[in-house]
Amino acid sequence: MAKFLSQIMTIARGSVGGVTFTANQYAQLVMRAKTSPVNPKTGNQALIRVAMSAASNQWNLLTDEERQAWSDYADTLTFTGPIGEYSVPGRNIMVGNCGLVLYGNNYLAVPLVPGYTAPTAPGFFKFDEVLAANPSPGETGVGLSITNNTGEDAHVLCQRSIAFNPSRLRYKGPFLSSSCQFVPVPDSTSVLVEWDDLQADSIYFMRIRGVSTEGPYRLTSEQIFRMAAVAVAP
Repeated sequence: MAKFLSQIMTIARGSVGGVTFTANQYAQLVMRAKTSPVNPKTGNQALIRVAMSAASNQWNLLTDEERQAWSDYADTLTFTGPIGEYSVPGRNIMVGNCGLVLYGNNYLAVPLVPGYTAPTAPGFFKFDEVLAANPSPGETGVGLSITNNTGEDAHVLCQRSIAFNPSRLRYKGPFLSSSCQFVPVPDSTSVLVEWDDLQADSIYFMRIRGVSTEGPYRLTSEQIFRMAAVAVAP
């Protein structure tokens, strides 16, 4: 792997002749050998693909006015990457919002009813507070306390990593599909999401993404937490 540290070349993406150009978190250009994507064909991966495909097919059924509404909403969202802030098309936002809900429905006894209308409120949906917390008494693991006083009911999709060495400060995945939870967080409540039966003092990374489930779906931004598992006395 090579890094471009000069200012001669400032932006490069994609692959040319077996070489892929990208950037790291410090906005340094990175050149590496092109690799073929890995397709483990797991059951959870198949569920994700089905959900995203269903949401994508629904986009094709929207009217021009409905698509424009999603594009207008997408303009209110800002993402941050290695080379600064950027936005994405309305189609990507609609498929991401609705695809997450459809995938999360696999973990609910009573699935949420899909709705494909664009949100009218701008920006990301935001919980009031997401804090690290201990698991329940008698358990060994990690927990997250999520407080929702937004005026809207919501759900949160949660996953955790496998254990990592304490020196590991950053993590991009993959996360364990088998650890996935899609947890309701009603308005005016605080919910504890926990992962039990873990190895005490080991480092785990938790990834969460919430979604408003009242009216048009609005996602939160993705959050990743670095936490150490603890044993809580009964």
